[in-house]
Amino acid sequence: WERTGFFQIREGTGRLTKAAYSVKSRIACFGFSSGVFSIYLMPGVEALHKLSIGGDPIDSIAITASGDWICAGAADSGQIAVWEWQSETYVLKQQGHHAGVNAVAFSPAGGALGAQGSKALTTSDGQQASAGGAGGQLMCTGGQDGKVKLWNTLSGFCFVTFADHSAPVAAVEFTPQANAVVSASLDGTVRAFDLLRYRNFRTFVGPDAAVQFGSVAVDPGGEIVAAGGRGSTFSVFVWSMQTGKLLDVLVGHESSPTSLAFNPHPSKPGQLVTAALDGILKVWDVFSRTGNMETLHNSAAVLSLSFDPRGTHDLAAATLAGQVYIWNTESASIVNSIDGLRDIQSGRHFKSKTSTTNKKGLSKGHTLGPNAGVDQNQHFSSIAYTATGHFLVCSSRNSPHVCLYTTNGFMLAHKLVLTRNRSLTGVSMMVQYREMTELGVHRKEIDASDSEMDAFDECADIRRRNQQKNRLPGVVAGDAAEAYSAEELHVFDVACSMDGRSIAAASTQGVFVFAADSGGQGGGQLYGTALERFMPRVLTKNVTVPAILACAKEGRYTKAMILALALNNYDVLLRVQRSVPAGEIAGVVRAVAAPLLPGLLQFLAAALHPATGSGEVGRHLRWLVLVLENHVATINDMCNGTVVSTPESALSSLSSAARSLDLRTVFLHLLSQLQEHHKVLGGMFTRNIYTLKYVGRSGCPSQQEALAAGPAEEEPAEKPAKKRRKDVVAAVEAGEEAGGKAAKATTKKKKKKRQSE
Repeated sequence: WERTGFFQIREGTGRLTKAAYSVKSRIACFGFSSGVFSIYLMPGVEALHKLSIGGDPIDSIAITASGDWICAGAADSGQIAVWEWQSETYVLKQQGHHAGVNAVAFSPAGGALGAQGSKALTTSDGQQASAGGAGGQLMCTGGQDGKVKLWNTLSGFCFVTFADHSAPVAAVEFTPQANAVVSASLDGTVRAFDLLRYRNFRTFVGPDAAVQFGSVAVDPGGEIVAAGGRGSTFSVFVWSMQTGKLLDVLVGHESSPTSLAFNPHPSKPGQLVTAALDGILKVWDVFSRTGNMETLHNSAAVLSLSFDPRGTHDLAAATLAGQVYIWNTESASIVNSIDGLRDIQSGRHFKSKTSTTNKKGLSKGHTLGPNAGVDQNQHFSSIAYTATGHFLVCSSRNSPHVCLYTTNGFMLAHKLVLTRNRSLTGVSMMVQYREMTELGVHRKEIDASDSEMDAFDECADIRRRNQQKNRLPGVVAGDAAEAYSAEELHVFDVACSMDGRSIAAASTQGVFVFAADSGGQGGGQLYGTALERFMPRVLTKNVTVPAILACAKEGRYTKAMILALALNNYDVLLRVQRSVPAGEIAGVVRAVAAPLLPGLLQFLAAALHPATGSGEVGRHLRWLVLVLENHVATINDMCNGTVVSTPESALSSLSSAARSLDLRTVFLHLLSQLQEHHKVLGGMFTRNIYTLKYVGRSGCPSQQEALAAGPAEEEPAEKPAKKRRKDVVAAVEAGEEAGGKAAKATTKKKKKKRQSE
């Protein structure tokens, strides 16, 4: 290699940070610290285009092999842009929250934007899809930058951004009809955004301008909006969603309200429970004119509330002492509790000189009894019930773990780990002495802007100097925070989707989404993770893949389907279903026992997935209709909690599996899949309605013409292959002979015409 030329490229005061080159198109792209990237044609270095994606340094840049598309990303603003420079258009432009996510919520309608309809996005091939992509959950987030964003969890894309707030957003909540989202902000406003027209249609404010809102709740009817205020007053404000007028101000707390929750039971439409740092829960009836309230006392400050969605009047309250109390609002008593001190496992701050235990200041050999080695200064800051009510999800502000507790025994069922990145503060529990200097100071506290470290990161010096110039004392997030505050992990909120298959955690590093489906491209991937795909309900010597396929090949479809449901493997179920003739489907469905119905419905839901299903919509819909027609009474009994009776001892595990699975969640998942298919197919038929009418009228005879013509003649039996070959040869020879005669006749006509002329 040898250098053939030297060029110096400058863009104002910006410094070159990243570069990319396409050999095929001979196009080079250069990114600068000022947020500008330029396109040049090599080797003459001819400037083709210049574009800016903001004022933050460009950390990454790439170009396609053809040189048509250019992708640039800036880490500080969380922005990525794909630019088609020849037509000067954006192919893709995405931007996340600038300084972390404070609140997250899932739509009650799943992937649909609203119960009354939504704006459908148009894909590149002209088809309509749900916002952000088909099959994903609609999720809303509120950030430290004051923006409210709507996301699709499957594609990971943000498709709507509301920037009406002027301060950080503290809480977000969907309306029960899923046609609007309500956000509470520290700027003293509560705003409602329309998800059909994507606009701020209602703004709620308090009578005092010095109040900030840190929590919000919407009643089950979608008519009342309540928000907890903090600042000059410790009150809860109640507005009307229709008129935007302030209906009532609930006064009674002696400290700032931290959380609000409406009772989902139909018999308590206006029952509102508020929690505050004074450790008191107050139960209000917003529709009552008497203003009566009930007070429930806790041992410590209450940080978060969540009602059981099953309508049992059970309310979970997370306290500052590390316990979660389960209150029953009907009897005003504690029915259960969770001690999460040993499960939280909070991480330590890098400035702390000790590990996160409660042994600080104790002599050697001294113990603290049963709580020895447990950090007493930790607690759950956010809790949420799953849609089925079978699990309670709890998260702590300073812990990378999210705990799932069962609601029947309130035992720890699973612990989700958000990240294992030890470079983030709050992940490790122990002191990392390798990061300490000789004076006991952490390396992150040392300003190394003038060292040789900048040679490895061209933007490090610019970022560090800007942060030093803008930082203010006490600021821990945003542009005025210190340099190392961006590397802290804090979890602010958790939420569960309505189909019970997704859990989201909002943190300073973004939103972590956990799903029961892995999101792969095949139906088997959709049926679960590698561990969940093989979860047989019954395992015997007959429940094997060869035995199941042999039964299907021999025509014993009922036995094959029952064995496949017992094995619970997606690929085997799909092969057996495809082998069943259309006339045998009804008999096979009627023979499925009650304990196997949840497995069959789960399989149909996975197969009907718009993005990763099998694509045979008609076949799966026929199976689903027959299941509902033949087993509607059994399904109603199972939804009401009736125990499934199975006389065979081998099916006892099936009974327990059927009882543990909530069919309401399965049917909600099926409904969301059918809504996605209806959008795509309905849009296609709507665009081609006149073509279909024309084809239907001209290509096919009407019903009267078909009846007048009489019964159709039976087609002759298929001929052997040898006979068919002879017929084809004879037809070809006859065609050649007829063609020769026609050619001779045409030649004679031309000769007679010339002679007459």
